[in-house]
Amino acid sequence: MDIELLKPKLLRFWSHSRALTFIGHLKNKKYHLSFSRFTGIKTLTRLSRKNPFTLLVEKTIEQGDYELLLVHKDQILVLKPGTNHIEPGHYRLRLIGDHANGNLNIKSNI
Repeated sequence: MDIELLKPKLLRFWSHSRALTFIGHLKNKKYHLSFSRFTGIKTLTRLSRKNPFTLLVEKTIEQGDYELLLVHKDQILVLKPGTNHIEPGHYRLRLIGDHANGNLNIKSNI
């Protein structure tokens, strides 16, 4: 993944996405996303929390490459598989991909 794509200015201007299939649903504080041939950046949701929280991330990559990001002002956090401890604040949860096929599960403690 090109590190230049992770700079905040580029995230603001390059905010398109293409996918052959892109299916997501939220159930019981768990977000499931499945996609095929996804390329670009997609904002999945906005989060605003007054207390620290955790996000449990499970991801499967079948082809290509993708990352799950939390964007906060001028800071970008790359969420890794497993438990991610997040400080309070206002965030955008974004998916960035390059010809990616895969599945993503995100569960929150809030």
